[in-house]
Amino acid sequence: MTEETTLPPADDGVTVTTETTTEATLETAAPLASASEDGHEQTTESELSKAQKAINKKHWQAEEAKRETATVQAELDALKSSQSAGPDVAPVVPDMPDYLALTEAEFRAQMLERDAALTKNAEYTAGQKFQASQAERQTEDARLTQQVEADKFRQTYASRATELGLDAQEVLTATGDIYTYGVSDVVAGMLTDTSPDADGPLLALYLRQNPIELQNLQSMPLHKQAEHMATVIRQGAASLKPKMSNAPPPPTDVTGGGSLNKVDPLLEGVTISVY
Repeated sequence: MTEETTLPPADDGVTVTTETTTEATLETAAPLASASEDGHEQTTESELSKAQKAINKKHWQAEEAKRETATVQAELDALKSSQSAGPDVAPVVPDMPDYLALTEAEFRAQMLERDAALTKNAEYTAGQKFQASQAERQTEDARLTQQVEADKFRQTYASRATELGLDAQEVLTATGDIYTYGVSDVVAGMLTDTSPDADGPLLALYLRQNPIELQNLQSMPLHKQAEHMATVIRQGAASLKPKMSNAPPPPTDVTGGGSLNKVDPLLEGVTISVY
């Protein structure tokens, strides 16, 4: 015979149902009375197994409660984060309530609602202005950084042009004209190379003086552009490099040991009169 007993809910809201099995037949009374020590050990093991199952159940319930608590907390954190981030659009401010059409309590409630909306709208507007000013400042900082980098490149590029014997300003103007015309990144990289053994300024000056080559480059695939720049354009640009003379520079101060008023020895001491 089996009896079920339901205990009142515990603090954690779990209802525990226990089962009690009673077997009191005449057939089993004698064996139970004369149970051996082995039977007693089997009964003890069964009771331990039931106890372990009850402990496991309680542990699972505790862990499940922890998981539910963590889930709820995560949802609350996400909600707070979305609220602190502010709305995507400006809060709508209700119209001024009609005092004559409302009761005093309704009027006060709607006024409180309107005041709260005005406060939120002001906070939203201030936040938008702050974000706009921050974005403007970041843009200006980026522009200044680019300007500094551009000035630094111009100085380095002009120095390399001077080392090649070219007019730095003429080379800078030529490079600007080429960029305005439009070239690929492959060509631009070769033109703006300022390494010690690079000839970017020479290439830029040659292309500026030979615009047909710019048109030819634009009609080529990128790998052909690199090949054409390294062969045809480089050979043509080499002719623009000034020839350096090995002759020593002329002296700046010419001096001699002789006298400019040297007199012939045969005429020394002779006075010549002219009538």
